[in-house]
Amino acid sequence: MCLNISYARSLLDTNLHFGASLKTIYSNLESYTSFGSAFDFGLNYVRPHKDFSIGLVVKNVGRQWTSYVPGNREKLPFEVQIGFSKKPKHVPFRLSVVYENLEKWDLTYEDPANPTATVDPLTGEAIKQNKYKVFGDKLMRHLVIGGEFIITKNFFLRGGYNYQRRKELKIPEKRGMTGFSFGFGFRIYKFHFSYGRAQYHLAGATNNFSISFDVNSFYKKATKATL
Repeated sequence: MCLNISYARSLLDTNLHFGASLKTIYSNLESYTSFGSAFDFGLNYVRPHKDFSIGLVVKNVGRQWTSYVPGNREKLPFEVQIGFSKKPKHVPFRLSVVYENLEKWDLTYEDPANPTATVDPLTGEAIKQNKYKVFGDKLMRHLVIGGEFIITKNFFLRGGYNYQRRKELKIPEKRGMTGFSFGFGFRIYKFHFSYGRAQYHLAGATNNFSISFDVNSFYKKATKATL
């Protein structure tokens, strides 16, 4: 269970915005319980006339106050992210790119049950790795790429690709859509409706629905009507 309290606003009526969240986290598994707290905070710069935005987020700055096992306090999943989105002029498409885990370069996971071969079994010689391929693999593990097709001003199609998720959760015999996500959104009056589906593994996917609206849009209309 996680209770969040969040606050966000623009800085001095500029295109720079900031926000922060205080999270109180409680976990229970059988007879084991844990309690912790954390902060998230971020900055976002927007240029509406260029249809461009860039943001920086620092997540899970905090600690575990009580642990599942006494004396075994665990670290929170601290992470720093940066991302941007851009819609080219006269093109009905918006590109977004997120770079995850700025605090750590090498995200490679070595499966102990299926380690990468470092020696040729026939010759016994060491297998040389292409340094450019290794660098590209490590770089792509940080990137999450998304796109949004703007069919009309009130209807959107969306898709995304997470290289790290696909690399680690795919099954070689049947990769499927692991690592890919898709969805759509539309607007009716002042309400925004969205649906998204993300494939984590062949065993299952997550489906998300959201409804959002701007309370100020109703307030302004009521004020104008009163005047």
